[in-house]
Amino acid sequence: LAHAHALGVVHRDIKPANVMIDLPAGQIKLTDFGVAGLADLSRTRTGVVLGTPHYMAPEQLAGAPADARSDLYSLGVLLFQLLTGRLPHEQASLGELLRAVAREPAPDLRSLRPELSPALAAVVAQALQKQPARRPADANRLADALVDLAQPPGAVAPKAPEPGFKATPGA
Repeated sequence: LAHAHALGVVHRDIKPANVMIDLPAGQIKLTDFGVAGLADLSRTRTGVVLGTPHYMAPEQLAGAPADARSDLYSLGVLLFQLLTGRLPHEQASLGELLRAVAREPAPDLRSLRPELSPALAAVVAQALQKQPARRPADANRLADALVDLAQPPGAVAPKAPEPGFKATPGA
């Protein structure tokens, strides 16, 4: 996701069906850039809503242009669902869903999974902020925060390789 954003591409449809996991290879791939657009979006019609409503950022649902932080909101929804088994907003109708996403904060992860750390709950809550400026600055920062949380206390988190990096066997 950070690589796409660095190229000026906003995915606009982050959801479980668009994430492929290859456990043996230790790889996660983002797929289906069918509704992706350029970050400046000056070439996209204003008011066109593209994406899957449960995963869309409030600004997307309102018809405003999506940017990298819109994708981070969607990633926050995906993380929330991965960690709790439910979506942060589950309303009966599209209208109720739109209102909830626009106005209601997502539940605290720990209200559904008390054993989760407060730090993890804070990272996901930040990704789910209603105002884009309150979300993580970019996908790398969100990834770094999650990697740091996965490390045992006192361990140094490994840095992810740069895009295009190829490991040499035996090196």
